[in-house]
Amino acid sequence: MTWIVVRDAFGALILAFLFSGSDLVSVGIWLASTAALVGLELLILVLKAAEVEPAQIAVAWTWRFRRRSRRRLDRRPYAVRATEGMVASAIDNPNFHVSRLQPRLTELADHFLPIRQGIDSESDPARAKALLGDVAWLVDSDVSDRSPTVHELDRFLDIILAEEPTPTHADQAGSD
Repeated sequence: MTWIVVRDAFGALILAFLFSGSDLVSVGIWLASTAALVGLELLILVLKAAEVEPAQIAVAWTWRFRRRSRRRLDRRPYAVRATEGMVASAIDNPNFHVSRLQPRLTELADHFLPIRQGIDSESDPARAKALLGDVAWLVDSDVSDRSPTVHELDRFLDIILAEEPTPTHADQAGSD
């Protein structure tokens, strides 16, 4: 980087001599020329490193390139996008489910079950397991050889995010 600046400063000094027109060299012209040469050389180095083909280089001020991109930007929060990626990976890979998705699902259950269902999964794990039913294995740390399906994940989220408390089998047996 230092070599680029020194070389371009020397080249700019030559340009400053040519454009100043007098015996004195203008410092302003010299600094502007140095900045322009360094910027141009760094731009060339970046384009070389990016390996951009000439057909892909687009001039920013032409009208035909000002159209909006056809791809829509994903403006959802990062945590939502990250969880979606974890779900996609966990469906194909049981190890990924155990190492990455299961802790996230456990956090969700620990957060929403007390709020929405009035069940604390730490103090009353049997009741939490009864509420979750056939999808309780998603947060069971002993299960390590299964991959969740989209239907199971939907059902899990429907249970923990339900607005009304969902009666469990134990609650129904106690009311009889």
